[in-house]
Amino acid sequence: MSAPHASQGFGLLELLVTLLLTSTALLGMIAMQGQAIRHVLAATQQQKAIFLANDLLEQFAGDPAWMAAHGFAKLPAAACGSGALQPMAQRLACWAQAVESELPGARALEDQFHLCHSTTPGLCNGGSLLELQLAWHASGAGCTARGTSGARPICHYRLRTAP
Repeated sequence: MSAPHASQGFGLLELLVTLLLTSTALLGMIAMQGQAIRHVLAATQQQKAIFLANDLLEQFAGDPAWMAAHGFAKLPAAACGSGALQPMAQRLACWAQAVESELPGARALEDQFHLCHSTTPGLCNGGSLLELQLAWHASGAGCTARGTSGARPICHYRLRTAP
């Protein structure tokens, strides 16, 4: 009697199982890549907000009395002119224009911006610390607060410093 002939290579069932496992792994990697891109976008927007806040405070560091007297309760109008030696009010308008171009939806959230003296974060109550708050619509992940403007999350960056 002869021994049964052993099959060599993969059968159809093994091939289908391998294909299923490989495609599941690839789909998982693609999903992780998409999530990573959203987090990078959120981090980029946060970094832009940090830069803009520091930029405003640096511009007015030479005249803290002007900043204290000219705080704002919403994003100022963006009417930026040209010229190297700009008055303080025009610098503020140029800064507002940069905010509008760098942070998505900033103009729509203008009432969530402020520059004021504060003792409690988020409240303009005349304290000893200078507080600057920026807001924008999140394009990526990372912001948890939902606003009334729909399903897009609203991100805030608040900088508090001694004048």
